[in-house]
Amino acid sequence: MNIVSITVIALLCIALFWQMKPAPRGELFDNSFPLSVSKGLQGFLALQIFVHHVFVFLSIRDVDADQLRIFSTIGVWLIGFFFFCSGYGLITSLHTKQDYLKGFLVKRVLIVLVPFFLCNYAYMSVELLRGMQFSTPELIASFFGVLLMNSQMWFAVEIMLLYIVFFLLFTYIKKEKICVMIIVALTAMITLIGMLNTRPFYWSNWFWGEWWYNTTPLFAVGMLAAMMKDRLNELVKKHYCVALCGFFAGLVIFKVISDRMLRTHGYWTPRIGDKVVTYLFQVPSVIFFVAFVVLLLKKVRFKNQLLDFFGKFSLEIILVSGIFLNLFYEVAIAYGLVCYMCLSFVGTILTAVILYKLKRFILEIR
Repeated sequence: MNIVSITVIALLCIALFWQMKPAPRGELFDNSFPLSVSKGLQGFLALQIFVHHVFVFLSIRDVDADQLRIFSTIGVWLIGFFFFCSGYGLITSLHTKQDYLKGFLVKRVLIVLVPFFLCNYAYMSVELLRGMQFSTPELIASFFGVLLMNSQMWFAVEIMLLYIVFFLLFTYIKKEKICVMIIVALTAMITLIGMLNTRPFYWSNWFWGEWWYNTTPLFAVGMLAAMMKDRLNELVKKHYCVALCGFFAGLVIFKVISDRMLRTHGYWTPRIGDKVVTYLFQVPSVIFFVAFVVLLLKKVRFKNQLLDFFGKFSLEIILVSGIFLNLFYEVAIAYGLVCYMCLSFVGTILTAVILYKLKRFILEIR
């Protein structure tokens, strides 16, 4: 631990624990995921993803970012939680909201598509201003988002594809168990494609890199959890302490093993067996993390004005941060990590707010 990581952790703890509300002694909250709480928590996770991206961005460019190494491997947990919330929210809304699929593509897909392209064009503009040369095919592919100049935007692509699949399945097949099983099979297919895709196409880098598939199963896990919500709640009420301690123990065990697998086997290898072994230990670590957080939310409510604020722009924070991490790259070399991170953070938040307001305006006048 060092002064930078300690300061970042302290600030994150203040944002999370301010106005924290525990459940009455001996009781649990009925709903772990009221919308206001889950959105705020996603905002908190987006802040951690920003710090994780700072470390990754500098490390792959051989700039010293060891002061943030504690955040080096948490990205997979955080994105996994986003996927879980998405899958859980879809099934829950389908059960509780009348005519939920009516206008679904606007409510769920367009609301991601608009900031995706706004961020994409902003990133391309920065790259052009910095002197990057595009070939004609690269320019066309980048303009339509098929070639991602900012690899952090993969999440928007995948979640939109999953939303579209969900809409089509539940519109035309409708039987819940069959639809969810198809989505489970789809996540397995995405994993296989990602593992076999050893290098990107000239005109597209979709599904290239382990981040495209090592968190996707949590989307299906979220859907299954929503389907079995009542039965799971009954089990949790009877065995809360055992479940909480058990999932925390599983989280620690699989975290240690998955980190070792990443060092000794990993995903960036031509051997499919290495990828499979790493995947089979890393995905359970993500599942145990998400389950532990969900159980914790049965006992503690994390909600305050700061979390509510960042929760509104969580998607925009994830998508837009790469622009400023790239734009201020020379600052990291000339003035150090802290200055670079502060400038990138301010630029990310201000731009995320602007993009959010622009998104709302576009959606209102459509």
